[in-house]
Amino acid sequence: MTIDRRRLICPSLTRPMSTGDGCLARLAPLDRALEASTLHHLAAASDTWGNGVLEVTRRGNLQCRGFPCREDDAFRPALGVLPGQAGSRFPISLDPSGLLMPQTAVVMRALYAGLHDRLRTSGLETHVAPKISLVISAGGGLGYDTLAADIQLHVTAGANTCRIHIGIGRSLAPGDMRWQGMTSSPEQAIDAVAALLWAIGDQGPLVRARGLPDEALPALGLQPGHPASTPAYAIGDTLAAPLARLWGVPCGRLDSTTVAVLGDICARLDLTLWPIPERRLLIVGGRASEADQALRSLGLIDDPRQPLPYIDLCAGRDCPRGGIDTHATARRLAALLTALPSTVSAHISGCPKRCARDVPALITLSGDDRDDRLRFILNGQPGDPALWEGANHDDVWTMLTALVERVAQCPDESASVEHWQACWQALCDEACA
Repeated sequence: MTIDRRRLICPSLTRPMSTGDGCLARLAPLDRALEASTLHHLAAASDTWGNGVLEVTRRGNLQCRGFPCREDDAFRPALGVLPGQAGSRFPISLDPSGLLMPQTAVVMRALYAGLHDRLRTSGLETHVAPKISLVISAGGGLGYDTLAADIQLHVTAGANTCRIHIGIGRSLAPGDMRWQGMTSSPEQAIDAVAALLWAIGDQGPLVRARGLPDEALPALGLQPGHPASTPAYAIGDTLAAPLARLWGVPCGRLDSTTVAVLGDICARLDLTLWPIPERRLLIVGGRASEADQALRSLGLIDDPRQPLPYIDLCAGRDCPRGGIDTHATARRLAALLTALPSTVSAHISGCPKRCARDVPALITLSGDDRDDRLRFILNGQPGDPALWEGANHDDVWTMLTALVERVAQCPDESASVEHWQACWQALCDEACA
């Protein structure tokens, strides 16, 4: 086993990442739902080898924290038996909404197996950047068609039809794809993906899809076309066929006890579970609605106005560098942000590093192990100049509360940096008057 101490690759079972609270191992995207027995196994493995903390990431992956950072693979056999862990080293995300529909599932599984085989046997694994990501979506409204990805295959299948649209990422923006065309053949789609990956890798060892210029795109021989957009499901929504419910995970964090209880619920009601993008769980089964009260008692969220699942945060005081309790801070901030739309991005960091989020957030609250100050940064990242900071955290919260209340007076403008800046200036002017 190799322990990675850089951030040029994504942490995995074979290459966990050293963090402030031990090693972090991210599971490859699942290729089938988690059943009761698998959830019990996952909870026990996390307790035995890690610190009992599991997380659902923004991309819908599972990761386990607190594993010992030593050069052995003691925990790999315990986690390697989970669904989807035996493929190539590149993550291929599967949209559960398609896997729940028989005709679409056949095509998606053929693509999934064929792509992993091609990546393993063709030399592509060493030709392209280690963070290359692939998504097989089905337009089911669960967030896979808007995931940032290097390559996306969008599958639509019926009794006598099959359409596979192929897109290559244009930027880091969610769902920003350059659609290359459509085919009805999984084999042709796999060939097209391989050709795109070879072209990307030819640009350099760390180049991603967005670095491939249009003039370097290979000819793929596809029919023209791009997939139609579909409405998105929100936390608390119910899918009709098959019956499934969407739940949010507070701050994306589950402890092993909660995971074990989820296993008990799934066993009792014959349910299965998928982690999906935006730190959500898809609970599938004919008796899914019977689990509502039990899931709420575990702290899971079915209110789409609750911002807790969307706040990015690090381990906080579980890390030696963490100067604040990030989880308590997240809950306090979430109580403020319920007055605003969920489009407001927020990041809470225990120190000036950027472990939980590597792009600016509209609201950033940061601590530091060198002092006890809380810093509020607008439209920036930890380590950037603070708009307001103080050793008395209550002063910072008083200021932030007044600012959020002012912003909330025009909720349609709440995602605008200029609006926040204008509200801040108005508060400063009033204080000086």
